[in-house]
Amino acid sequence: MIKDMATFYRWQIEELEGDKDHIHLFLSAPPKYSPAKIVNLIKSWTRNQIFKEYPKLKQYLWGSSFWSDGYFVSTVNDNTTRDQIKRYIQQQKDYQKQLSLWNKKR
Repeated sequence: MIKDMATFYRWQIEELEGDKDHIHLFLSAPPKYSPAKIVNLIKSWTRNQIFKEYPKLKQYLWGSSFWSDGYFVSTVNDNTTRDQIKRYIQQQKDYQKQLSLWNKKR
């Protein structure tokens, strides 16, 4: 869904990884889209599409809320490069795999 949105809004997805309860997304967007606007668009559009496809899901969620209110945004700057952000997102997948192995052993 997010890739479809990126095409529609002319965003460029640099990296995207999902986990059980969150996603890591690195994208470039035209300056008319603030980070807050991008997050709001992604959360509202994906929520609406998921509820349309799985309407019974609402009854299992706290207040029918699909996404939490919070999010973290960072930007590429002199101290943080594109490669560092991409590498971080890619490493999260490996970190989550390691975490799941740890939990299975306990």
